[in-house]
Amino acid sequence: MSMIKNILSLLLVGALAATASADLVATYTFDFEGTAGADLISVGSTTVSGPLGDLTLTANAVGGSFFVGSAGLGIGNTVFDSGGTEAMQFSFSLTPPPTTETFNFSVMTLGSFGGTQGTDTARLTVDGDEYLFTKSAIGSDTVPVNVSFDLSDDFEFRSEVGTVALRNFVIQIASVPEPTAFLFGSLVAGCVGTVVARRRKREA
Repeated sequence: MSMIKNILSLLLVGALAATASADLVATYTFDFEGTAGADLISVGSTTVSGPLGDLTLTANAVGGSFFVGSAGLGIGNTVFDSGGTEAMQFSFSLTPPPTTETFNFSVMTLGSFGGTQGTDTARLTVDGDEYLFTKSAIGSDTVPVNVSFDLSDDFEFRSEVGTVALRNFVIQIASVPEPTAFLFGSLVAGCVGTVVARRRKREA
């Protein structure tokens, strides 16, 4: 009976180790038509809480002040004007500080995103790399970004062609298990296999 208890205990520990080592992906949505937009207007930053900590977006308006209208977040009582004269420069921080987490700028939703024959184009700059998103190519106000980044990276959003507003950002944070978690799970699995093998040998 004691042997069976030992096996069950090891199986339980192994299951807990496997659970601890599994990736956790958390989604953080910054709603610029709601709390996030109001926060940026009042204090220049906004925070979304989640299972991996508090993700804070700190932003600076270029070419005017932040404004939230029917199309979403813009600059100077309107949207982001064409030609790049108005922009939002921003960065992210996580509390508590990340250890093994990875970050992905998943999706952004735009407003007033159309133009003649869908020529409106938004530009997102991440750590100096530029990404252009044109309505005719995407066919939707929901723009798949899918760009990995570090918390040390600087960001900028602006309109390249036409007038564009921001409705939301969706950021995904993944907790990557440390190598020791995998090693511990492997050791437990090996111990379970050894105990079972010994048990069968004695029964034979």
